[in-house]
Amino acid sequence: MNLLGIHLKLMIGGRSTVPPPAPPKLSEALQSVEVSYSDQGRSGFQLSFRIGRGLMDFLDYSLVTERLLKPINNRVIVLVYFNVTRHVLLDGIITNHQLSPSSDPGAATLTVTGEDVSVLMDLEERRQRQEQSDSDYVENILTNYKEYQLHLRRGDISERASRTPNEQESKPMQAGVSDREYIESLANRYGYLFYVKPGQTPGTNEAYWGPPNRSGRPQKALSVNMGPLTNVESVNFQFDALGPTQVSLLQDGEEQPPIAQPSAARQGRPLASEPATAHRTTVFEDTGLYDQQASETGARDLAQARFDASLNDPITGSGELDALRYGGILEMGKLVDLRGAGRSYDGTYYVKSVSHRIDIRKGSYKQSFTLTREGFGATSMRVSV
Repeated sequence: MNLLGIHLKLMIGGRSTVPPPAPPKLSEALQSVEVSYSDQGRSGFQLSFRIGRGLMDFLDYSLVTERLLKPINNRVIVLVYFNVTRHVLLDGIITNHQLSPSSDPGAATLTVTGEDVSVLMDLEERRQRQEQSDSDYVENILTNYKEYQLHLRRGDISERASRTPNEQESKPMQAGVSDREYIESLANRYGYLFYVKPGQTPGTNEAYWGPPNRSGRPQKALSVNMGPLTNVESVNFQFDALGPTQVSLLQDGEEQPPIAQPSAARQGRPLASEPATAHRTTVFEDTGLYDQQASETGARDLAQARFDASLNDPITGSGELDALRYGGILEMGKLVDLRGAGRSYDGTYYVKSVSHRIDIRKGSYKQSFTLTREGFGATSMRVSV
């Protein structure tokens, strides 16, 4: 399918292998594609198909009974080509159908909804003892899903997350929760993120576990109010002064001095020249990292992680762009430069979420996005264009 210089390729088949290209009856009936990515929670997608009945479809719509669209058993991959550059837009599992019949010819639709491949990590609850460090245990869980080529990419994780319980400590327990729920609980403990997104090669997936990724070269700049260089259709910013929160540690009934300075690792990745100041204080009670045997240092590490996480997004920018005018795809979980919004809001941001909306009938490709950073002002006067 060609869309004003963009080529779209639909692949669909059994969930345990890389699916083949979709048959013509599916690719020709496809009307729109919507994909949403966020650095928290599962990502989702919707495919809308035009359906109808012919002489051979008197009893039911043919696509409603199509085996390739059956939930849970089928996997969908969508590739988008900008000129010669290939992007894997989605790799997910079908989970839901929605039929919208119509008395108007050609107006009936079948909407197929799904989630990224990590939905399969939520199908079974497990009970097992954790003998490894939290970081290694995450990697161990992902080895159970080799057929989806879930490659783990760790962020700049703390020493505490890499620490293996010693013989004197009780081992943590994955008690009656799914693999995904347990990995998310480990991420929340340190103020980390866990998400899955497609890799660069069809059939591969990247599982990220760690703090927001603030490394690497920023993506092509978003331009606002810059005449012919403008590639953002709309954008607005919000500043939450109550977001940054100092954390006071409660141990043995006594409240310790609050943690009010970011960790050294986080200080090495500033995105704003004027970070927001914490005006609130919350109390973190040490309930024990490994049952009731966590050290004071370990509890303080966890309190520090909570403070660091509160500094991530006092500034939030939300907007929409036309991918054709932007000349590429804005990706979640990476950095991007923004210019033209003024000194306070120009500069580099972390891309927290992105939604893709491709309407084949109208020939449009829109992206909505959410950007975050810790305060006002750019750290550099140069942008990537």
